Amino acid sequence: MIIHLKISDLKNDPRKEKLTEVALAFEGKAKVSSNYKKLQRFLRAFEIDGTL
Repeated sequence: MIIHLKISDLKNDPRKEKLTEVALAFEGKAKVSSNYKKLQRFLRAFEIDGTL
C-alpha cells in the first residue's frame, strides 16, 4: 500500500488521525499503538516549517 501524505500534515494534525491512519496501514504483527510510536520517533528527526 502506498500512502502519500505531507510530513507537515502528520506532525501538525492535533487530532492525530492521519498518523493513526498511517499506523493502521503497516503490515505485520505489531500493534497499531506500536506502529504509531515508531512513526512519532521517525518524525522527530524532521524539522517542519509551518509556513509551507
